[in-house]
Amino acid sequence: MIRVYGPSFQSLLKLMPGVLSPIEQASVEARVRQLTEAGAPLDKARAVAVLQPMTIAGDLVDLAEASSWPLANVARLYHAAARPSASIASGRPRAPMRSATISSGRRCGG
Repeated sequence: MIRVYGPSFQSLLKLMPGVLSPIEQASVEARVRQLTEAGAPLDKARAVAVLQPMTIAGDLVDLAEASSWPLANVARLYHAAARPSASIASGRPRAPMRSATISSGRRCGG
């Protein structure tokens, strides 16, 4: 498993937390602050704080391989599409996502 997923997981880690939705990024930063205030070194706090968003990394890798899309684009699209549910949890309404542009310039959605 490590040989299959390891390099892709490392690629996703390098994208964190920038690939996350703004709400998820705020959650990661809040966790970093909590950990550093408790005495954790900043680098270790950041590494721990992104573990929760990384729980879907295997699914993102599988989606990228099945779709032949670059992993970074799959991750960006996944987190952009997840934003409406996150906005509901935050109590802030958000208009539905009509389309998204991925870094290859291709559009998806209507």
